[in-house]
Amino acid sequence: MKKIAILLSTYNGEKFLEQQIESLLVQSFQNWDLFIRDDGSTDSTLSIIERFCTKYNNIHLFECSENIGACESFLWLLKNTDAEYYMFCDQDDIWQPDKISLSLNLMKETELKHTVGLPILIHTDLKVVDTNLKEISRSFWSYAKLKQRYLSDFNYLGVCNGVTGCTTLINQNVKDIVFPINTKPPMHDYFIALKVAKYGKIVFLDTPTILYRQHQKNEVGATNINVGYFFLRLKKIKETIRDQMEMHAFLKEFNYGSMFKFYYFKLRYTIIRNI
Repeated sequence: MKKIAILLSTYNGEKFLEQQIESLLVQSFQNWDLFIRDDGSTDSTLSIIERFCTKYNNIHLFECSENIGACESFLWLLKNTDAEYYMFCDQDDIWQPDKISLSLNLMKETELKHTVGLPILIHTDLKVVDTNLKEISRSFWSYAKLKQRYLSDFNYLGVCNGVTGCTTLINQNVKDIVFPINTKPPMHDYFIALKVAKYGKIVFLDTPTILYRQHQKNEVGATNINVGYFFLRLKKIKETIRDQMEMHAFLKEFNYGSMFKFYYFKLRYTIIRNI
């Protein structure tokens, strides 16, 4: 069994996919397998993947014609692969050469400090870049005003997801608490992070390990949280309330608590992230 399974879900990613995979191949830590599930691409994504699979015996493709979306696709990969540790990988970013080694070293340090069998999630900051990799912000956490000291706590994480899936490293114990899934999650990273916050430990590293590429086809992107953002949310108050109601309904699976509790922590975190 390989040390790390890197899980990559692709969909019409021909433009940036080759650069992403190349950044994995030059990682300082090399004891990994890349497992790719294609979600029904209609461009040249599959031919790019097949070329890498032919050349490298640690790159594997699950070819699936059914389009189930990024969230379900990543969770399918997690369920159908086996390793000591797992990492999620998007199709359009660039991994810094020491991304795996930095996360794995912190994982080992954390495991030594805690009880055997504890679910642990490691995640890192990101550098926000444009399509051509020109820097937009050296820290995604600063850009989006994500205060990780608070967002490692279940109550705050419930009102604001501070974990970006493509930066995470999880141990096998996390996989054991993720399945079975009773309610369809809004996104895999948010769902997994909530599970770990409730039953294990989230640890963050404030070093950017990814060039987080922003372009028109991002499934989820980087939002600059500023005064203008909050005025926009106020203008779309009905949409904002609807989204929050849906989020609270999802949190019922985790026994999060009442809507009063949800808005209490929502208000507290809104103040915290802006001071």
